[in-house]
Amino acid sequence: MEAFRKLDRLPVDIDFCDQGTVDHFVVNQACWHKKCHQKFNTSMLKRVQLKRSKESEELEASSCNSRLKRRCNSVQQNVCLFCDSSSGNLHEFTTLSADKSIKSMASEMNDTDMLVKLADGDLVAIEAKYHLCCLTKYRNQYRGYVRSCITSCSSASEDQKRGKCMAFANTVSYIENCLKNRTFIFKLSEVHKVYNENLCDLGLESSVNKTRLKIELLEHFQNSAIQEQSDGKNTLLVFPEGMQELHQKVEMLSDYKFQALQIARVAKHIREEIFGHENFNFCGSFPKNCQSNSVPYSLKLLIATIVNGTCSDASIDSQVCLTIGQLIVHNSKKKSNMYESKKSRHDQSREPPFPLYLGLKIHALTRSRKLIDQLNHYGISICYTKVIQTETAIAQSMCKQFESDGVVCPSKLREGLFTVGAMDNIDHNPSSATAQSSFHGSGISIIQFPSSDSMGEYRHPLPYDTSGDTKTKCSLPLTYSIVPAVSLNESATCVPKRCHFPFISNSDMCTVKEDAWLQCVEELLDVESEQPITWAAFHAARDIQNASVPAITSMLPLFNEKADTPAMIKHSMDIIRSVTEYLHPGQISVMACDCPIFAKAKYIQ
Repeated sequence: MEAFRKLDRLPVDIDFCDQGTVDHFVVNQACWHKKCHQKFNTSMLKRVQLKRSKESEELEASSCNSRLKRRCNSVQQNVCLFCDSSSGNLHEFTTLSADKSIKSMASEMNDTDMLVKLADGDLVAIEAKYHLCCLTKYRNQYRGYVRSCITSCSSASEDQKRGKCMAFANTVSYIENCLKNRTFIFKLSEVHKVYNENLCDLGLESSVNKTRLKIELLEHFQNSAIQEQSDGKNTLLVFPEGMQELHQKVEMLSDYKFQALQIARVAKHIREEIFGHENFNFCGSFPKNCQSNSVPYSLKLLIATIVNGTCSDASIDSQVCLTIGQLIVHNSKKKSNMYESKKSRHDQSREPPFPLYLGLKIHALTRSRKLIDQLNHYGISICYTKVIQTETAIAQSMCKQFESDGVVCPSKLREGLFTVGAMDNIDHNPSSATAQSSFHGSGISIIQFPSSDSMGEYRHPLPYDTSGDTKTKCSLPLTYSIVPAVSLNESATCVPKRCHFPFISNSDMCTVKEDAWLQCVEELLDVESEQPITWAAFHAARDIQNASVPAITSMLPLFNEKADTPAMIKHSMDIIRSVTEYLHPGQISVMACDCPIFAKAKYIQ
């Protein structure tokens, strides 16, 4: 309370009488309200003290400003500082260096009138004005005063003359040493600085004009054909060898300029072809030659020339050139961004097959968003969001196709081919400690066997549709995803009898082959030929390999149910029968499985 009273900032009006103090409250056992007592805490006191200090500082600053304004106004005159005339075009002093220069000139010349005018403050503060001609006249007056002082002084002593000669000789030695080190171009300002340093080393404080030093150096090196050059800012002393170096540098710069222009023309032409080229549109699959068709021919030609040195048809369509070309197309931008963003930008309408395939492949193998985003930052893959959108669109398109076909049958399977189904347990990461990363269920695979005579009929491609909502979950047909319950009422099974066929020996054919090998060995030993005579090499050379067509394999969506349950076996048989009837009508359904599942499947059959 005493502190508030000294600051005259009492939160509550209190009557202390004439000579009352805080001790009177203690003696008289004064009481208070809790709400009123909180107004006298330490934090409130600090606020009042801080506010009081700020008010005092502002009051002092305002008083200083008012005194400065009054002083400036008292000396302000719209007349020239030098001639005391108000006519003509007057200029104001705006730099402190001008004030310092004029004060030094006035003090040296002992110009009392000017010193009286400058006593009120600096020229900027008193808002002094001047005529340009008056300022020039005053400076010329100072130069005349300096020259008169110099001429009035005695001539330089013999020691000073010898010192200047020694400084000039040291400067010439410096230039000659630089010439030996293949330096043929000198700035006059640097040479003048060296000359002044030599004077200081000799204990001389005098200096020489740059022009006079230049004339002396030109006279000394006149036999070396030294030249004086100027770029508008610096004066250069150039020797003939320096001129040759300058010409070489100019030629090199012209060559660099020509090369830069050539690179800019090539880049402009290739960019025009990139943005004018037909873009690749993903339709659920990657057609043949999609990589080569997504890159302009000129870009492939340039990359093949850079990578291989020469270009040919094989090198142009090599995977290395196609990969680099697709990445360039994927990362090309029509307009350059002045401010580089931390995130890479790509045009979705111009996505070649390689970045799209790489993003889908990595997500299928690792399911790592961090890895895909990192590759996208490096410009190699599409972003994680695009991967999820593409996978969701493919899944929705496949579910729509299954609904329209009435059967779950992938579009890669062909019609008119012998079809076999297989089912078994499928385990993924069984050693995992959590149920999130492990899977134990059932899988069904469909295998077809094309031949050179019958390749089957290709079905219509997958109707890839991106117009739907990618956030909506897709679902398989209920006839496939729901496994009906099954109960076995019979324990009898029907196993077909085995058919016995008579064994036909081919020993005579084997003997003929061995005799042919022995006869070939005998002939080769007689002529000392270098052809292989081993049994394996002989029969490998005579073996006629028939060109076999690889089988077509496709896995259907997985099930969470165990494979050895009767319900799952019955459901798998129904699915394989419906797929076989859809692809190859009239064929008897064939299902392959292991022995435990086979034993239960016979009961169900």
